[in-house]
Amino acid sequence: PFCSFSSLEVPAIVLGNKTIKCLTPRYTIPGIVKVGVSLRRRQGKTRVSLSDIMFDFLYYQETSITQLSPVESPSSGGTVLTITGTGFLKSHELMVRFAYDEGDATDVRPVMVTNSTISVVSPLNPHGSKRAIALVSVSNNAIDFPSEGVSLHYRASPIISSIESPLLYEGGNVAIDVIGDGFYPSFPNALVCRFGNEIVTDGLFINKQLIRCFAPPSKLGIVSLEVSFNRQHYQLAGKLTYHREPRLLAISPNLGPWSGGTVVELTYDGTLDTERLQCFFGGKLCPLTSLNATKGSLSCRVPPYHLNITKVVPISLRIGEKDPIVVGSETFSFTYTRDLYVSQASVLSGPVSGGTLIDLHGDFGDIRQPSSCRIGNGEAVSL
Repeated sequence: PFCSFSSLEVPAIVLGNKTIKCLTPRYTIPGIVKVGVSLRRRQGKTRVSLSDIMFDFLYYQETSITQLSPVESPSSGGTVLTITGTGFLKSHELMVRFAYDEGDATDVRPVMVTNSTISVVSPLNPHGSKRAIALVSVSNNAIDFPSEGVSLHYRASPIISSIESPLLYEGGNVAIDVIGDGFYPSFPNALVCRFGNEIVTDGLFINKQLIRCFAPPSKLGIVSLEVSFNRQHYQLAGKLTYHREPRLLAISPNLGPWSGGTVVELTYDGTLDTERLQCFFGGKLCPLTSLNATKGSLSCRVPPYHLNITKVVPISLRIGEKDPIVVGSETFSFTYTRDLYVSQASVLSGPVSGGTLIDLHGDFGDIRQPSSCRIGNGEAVSL
């Protein structure tokens, strides 16, 4: 098969039952030509056209850059570059390529300003925070880029790649790790973090790849986190979401023996940071046994009390270790009960049908809630 570009024909390469590939021939004059596919018989010069429809192909003048402004960008990218030149076409395939020494390249779609001017944002330096040079060129079809271009110089600068944050509540007061490369300390400290374009707090340099910001209190919703190394120019690190602090709604049961072991279900409202969540009964850590975030409930096993006495202790959920968020300590409590002691029963026998009323004597503590007793392995009955 052959591909015909107007009066010129070039051999085609068959890639599959429905696909062929052709290399365009050279044209000296820009313009639109008709493209089709044909076959030629081995004997003779008979030509058979395989194209019912001819397609338009545009030959254009190769692009050329005459000026790049500015010619420098931080390694973090984000600099708006203005490219002036010739041969730019207003098309969806218009593309700017940033080619690097090792053969890597990054293509960025520009914005057409005029026929001779386009605007593009410099990409991230693939070599990290080090100095580098990128060869900038422009293509009208995102495939064919000129071998020549202009140089963009990347200067060494910090690069932010991601942030790691626990669940944020409106009270703030949590550490947020900002991860990247090329971070550096300054004396006096010029490293700051800006939340929501409003609140600025000091940042903490940890090492070349890690700095730490401390979230302030904020209203509910999504806020931006930006970092500056000179208190003037800020880089966007990421987005943060502030949540409403959870509330404890109910506890069941709220009474159990002093020896511990009672599994208590706590119902809550809101979003819990399960990675930093701890449950306390009277200052003692209560191991979590289950968590159902969809239902808004969690269960924990009550730790033992140190004395065989009846004691009321507060229940609290704590989120975080340093200056934790405390939920429920002033509203909900759990009652440890001392062991009950039966010294005498008024009746020691009765029919198998049950129904015998028995008076029990002993030390039963201060029972204020409905209780039950069990004889042998039978069912528990209310007192």
